[in-house]
Amino acid sequence: MARATEQGGIMSEHANRTELEPAVEQWTLEALQEAKIGRASRAGRISSARLSEAVRHRHDQLIEGLDAPVISMSARHPWVDGGRIDMFKPGRWDTEYDLVFMSSDFAPNSASIGYGAVVAPSDGTYLVAVRFSGHETTLRLQGPWGVQTAFSATTSDHPTLTAVWTGAAGAHLNFTFLFTGGIIGYLEAIDIHLLG
Repeated sequence: MARATEQGGIMSEHANRTELEPAVEQWTLEALQEAKIGRASRAGRISSARLSEAVRHRHDQLIEGLDAPVISMSARHPWVDGGRIDMFKPGRWDTEYDLVFMSSDFAPNSASIGYGAVVAPSDGTYLVAVRFSGHETTLRLQGPWGVQTAFSATTSDHPTLTAVWTGAAGAHLNFTFLFTGGIIGYLEAIDIHLLG
């Protein structure tokens, strides 16, 4: 469908959509200027006791003495034996700070999406632990367990989102993760622990 412009020309439906782009860019700039985006930081590895408490709270499972992860992935180590992370539209892949900056779904077609793939090294139940931060943002982790979510109020928070998966040796686990709300989130690490 076409319409007449103020200058008397004819504008196509496609041109109408492109008129919105400056408005979206303006909205994005205003959102960035108004947002309280702090400096991203890393908190280091979560303690075994704190991670065990998070699992008890979220999954109603008591874990005695959680071992070191069997697989650990981050910006510096995205491809390791038994696992990898890939990213669609990462905001920044920062190896100096060992963070992946991920845009949330704050504007149309802007969201970063993370993809994880793990091969179980042995039969057992595994804990998938995703450490992140961000300002007023929620991380969504989707896999065979369904959807798990966790909220980060500020970039000083370093929550860990967890999910539990059982697999035989050589079984493949695939999952996705993305941020919703806020403007940007920071992926710190994905650790896979053998629970038993």
